[in-house]
Amino acid sequence: MAKIPIAVVTGDWHLHKFKNFNANDQRLLMPLECVKRIDRDAQRLGVPILFLGDLLHTPESVETETNIWVRAVMESMESQVFYISGNHDQSRENTFLKPSPSHCYAFFWNDNFKSTEYQAANIKVKNLNLNLQLCGIPYSKRNSELEPWIKEFSRPKDDDLIRIVMIHADIPQAEHENGYMVEEVDNVHSNFLSRILKNDKIDLVVGGHIHKPQLLNRKVLLAGAPYQQRTSDMGLKMGYWVLYWSTKHERVIPEFVDCEMPEFKMIDSLDNLPDDYHFYMLPHLTNIFMESEAEDEGTKLDLNNKKAIIRRYLKVWEGGYTKEREKFLTELISYEY
Repeated sequence: MAKIPIAVVTGDWHLHKFKNFNANDQRLLMPLECVKRIDRDAQRLGVPILFLGDLLHTPESVETETNIWVRAVMESMESQVFYISGNHDQSRENTFLKPSPSHCYAFFWNDNFKSTEYQAANIKVKNLNLNLQLCGIPYSKRNSELEPWIKEFSRPKDDDLIRIVMIHADIPQAEHENGYMVEEVDNVHSNFLSRILKNDKIDLVVGGHIHKPQLLNRKVLLAGAPYQQRTSDMGLKMGYWVLYWSTKHERVIPEFVDCEMPEFKMIDSLDNLPDDYHFYMLPHLTNIFMESEAEDEGTKLDLNNKKAIIRRYLKVWEGGYTKEREKFLTELISYEY
């Protein structure tokens, strides 16, 4: 066989009951269906899931219904999951000597889930006379532990070992979903990508934290999020990755799988919406929603409250609220309340 599946890679799920665009809790329940799909795909391929952190959106607490739904799905998963924690999982600053509590420890509690944080886990690759070694580096403030642990996981290895390092961090030359290019990262060498490319002790680095899926070079993959979560994700195709071992090239080959989940889309009018599946935005309200996301990751402004939206718009972007302006804008955008 030319290529053998060895793992499914995903992360940055940010499971949460967002207030905006969340009729019938669709922004929690549909992502959970996506998680089930990833689990089924890993089972079909007979490979483990590599989870790269940020299971939940809120690091210090979990809303009750979110807790119930997420726990039920995690308990139903049949794939073997190897994980690290992201910054949204951690309730305080995380270090090797003083690890932070993590949502992953609470929800990934049964025998199917294995931590790779600051350690290596070896598993046999199905249909291949090779072993897979998974080494994990969870999120640390200002990336203080990334480079030392990359060095730790760069020890000599046997030829029959495929070594994959799992990280949750910013990476120089990566691009965020809003188009911002990362130039400098605290405590990470600017030539990180070229150094990994030349490192013959590591076969692949897979990273979480940046939500835009991207392959930075043949040995550094940023998995991205499996579905759109913010307006800055608009226009991006998001999903998960299947890793294959190429017997011809003797290296790991990632292939992207589009999850085909709801997307943020811009429309000119709320009349005759194409469907109730995607998240439709009016151009003159987009900045308000982005402001709301910046304040509290999309939880401050309830887009079901039409009067509040109009008043916020007038206050922030039109120089002040008046009843006349409110009436005019209400008629202009065809809102009825």
